[in-house]
Amino acid sequence: MAPRQPKKAVDYSQLEVGMKLQASSEGIFYAAEIVAISDSKKRAKAPVKVRFLGYTEESDEWVGGDRLRSKALKPKEGDEKEERKAPAKGRKKDKKPERTPTEFDPYLQNRVNAVTLVQYIITSTKGDKQLAMLMNAIQHACKVVSNSIEKAGPAGLYGLAGNENATGDDVKKLDIIADDIWVECLRRSGVCGLLVSEEQENAV
Repeated sequence: MAPRQPKKAVDYSQLEVGMKLQASSEGIFYAAEIVAISDSKKRAKAPVKVRFLGYTEESDEWVGGDRLRSKALKPKEGDEKEERKAPAKGRKKDKKPERTPTEFDPYLQNRVNAVTLVQYIITSTKGDKQLAMLMNAIQHACKVVSNSIEKAGPAGLYGLAGNENATGDDVKKLDIIADDIWVECLRRSGVCGLLVSEEQENAV
């Protein structure tokens, strides 16, 4: 096994309480805010206390430079000189600068590593945008239908509608509502060429 490289010394002097940055938890970086900076030698390895956006003080953590991302973090001068002396062949190409953290990060990346349906489709199908748009329309229709069913009782939407569908079955009021919702959602997805419904005699 190759020997572990020593951690680079980090200059924390540009950090301030209240500053937004990114902090890692279980290997994944999330938007966070600095709530304290310690000069104590006991906290030399993890002198920055951060609070992940969207969480309470109970989830605050003390972290070191290896778990932080910010333009204000820089290696100490001694380390910069050593990097300049390193041979060009052994140096890797500089990575692109990290994206600036935003207040929306907690909603895009949660700390339990959950994956949305659309995220799973995009990563599993090599970016099939049409399939992702279709599945997003389907899941939206499911939510809207579910919400309509919850409100059906007070709105008096239970029972039969008084007519029959294309197959001769009695149509219920909720059948008509669900059909309208599904057709509207799939139409707006922009990826459906033809829609066929049991509640309608002709193709949509």
